[in-house]
Amino acid sequence: MRTFLRFLIGFVKNNFWMKVAALAFAAALWVFVIAETNPPRMKEFRDIPVTFIGVQDLTDRGLTSTEDLSQLITQANVTVDAQTDQLKYLTDESITLTVDLSGITTPGDYELPIRGKTTAGNVTAIDPSDVTITVE
Repeated sequence: MRTFLRFLIGFVKNNFWMKVAALAFAAALWVFVIAETNPPRMKEFRDIPVTFIGVQDLTDRGLTSTEDLSQLITQANVTVDAQTDQLKYLTDESITLTVDLSGITTPGDYELPIRGKTTAGNVTAIDPSDVTITVE
């Protein structure tokens, strides 16, 4: 055990400043590589509001939802994939989630996808991903 400790102390003491310089150089190289490659990163956002579009189209066709739309789904969780330099621009306000009702033309049960858009990056996942609506 003593020989190991002597070896460890000798390893740290010998060329100490060379090792510090190598560590600083490695850190600078890492920062440079990350800045140059700008790798994509994923970020999750919770409780993003969901809005319904095309409600007027539904009403114009004489159709209505059996449930209050504001009670069907109000929020969802979103995963966004964006470049590292774009992540700082992503906020809850830069993400919009919508359910489009304009394609409904007849009464029945519909499972509609929740669509997501963002100002930076791409929406890769939405939880829940769809909503079931009954139209009469």
